[in-house]
Amino acid sequence: MSLADTHIRIPKPFEIGSLFSSLPETVANVMNGTEEGKIVMDWLVFTLHDVFAVDIIPQFLKPAIEAGTNENRFTRRKIVPEYMTDLERKEQYQPWTPEVLKELGSKLDLSPLQIQHLIRGYTGYLGAMIIDGADAILRQTGEYPDNPEPIIDDYSMGFVKRGSPARSTKYITRFYELYEDMNEAVKTFRHHVSMNEPDKAKEIFGRRKGEIESFGAAGVVRKQLSAISKRMKLIQISKTLSAKEKRDSLDKLQATRNNLVQNLFKKVKEASKGESK
Repeated sequence: MSLADTHIRIPKPFEIGSLFSSLPETVANVMNGTEEGKIVMDWLVFTLHDVFAVDIIPQFLKPAIEAGTNENRFTRRKIVPEYMTDLERKEQYQPWTPEVLKELGSKLDLSPLQIQHLIRGYTGYLGAMIIDGADAILRQTGEYPDNPEPIIDDYSMGFVKRGSPARSTKYITRFYELYEDMNEAVKTFRHHVSMNEPDKAKEIFGRRKGEIESFGAAGVVRKQLSAISKRMKLIQISKTLSAKEKRDSLDKLQATRNNLVQNLFKKVKEASKGESK
């Protein structure tokens, strides 16, 4: 829940919350048009796998399989974001990735993000503490830029209030999936046009009108997201900006990033309204 620029997180019990809160919310969102129908299936898979522990993959294999498939099975997000997959493996890191993982990735020619995922997957919070400790020691031995000020959540009466923009939202998570769906729709439409099959082209356009008409805008947003990510990296590695200046700048860029993608989803939805007319 959000109030102005403050995000308020209300904790809910896992099993009961999933059945009597998350499920009705998800179904209601699909019915009122704020979510896609496939979200119900995504929710079901997540609940069975992560809440009720219905899974056939042994725990000790999960982190390695996830790194190999580049997907976190718990969050359903890419470990290495789509916009980074074309970079050299050692360059695949976020602005907040610890320096020690960047150094390790550079020496081993591996993705720092995947190294981080494997360490956390096999060691949990202990691994995270070890990474933070090693990073602190490394920073004392070299001239590394200051980290941005940490994001501090305000815990009050069981609620979590967070003033900074969310680092990742459902829109950010699904943007690259949507872009691939759009690309598929456009290519299919153009294929039938080139093959002189107007009836099939018309059927594709009528069924996927929103995706086809918004593909150009999605391409612009994709470039903007890439530019924002580069800017965030430059801020992170700056040796002249203070920790507070870095946090303020990164928060502004993150808010811009979130708004760009959220507005695109709204545009796709508006363009899709005419499909059923």
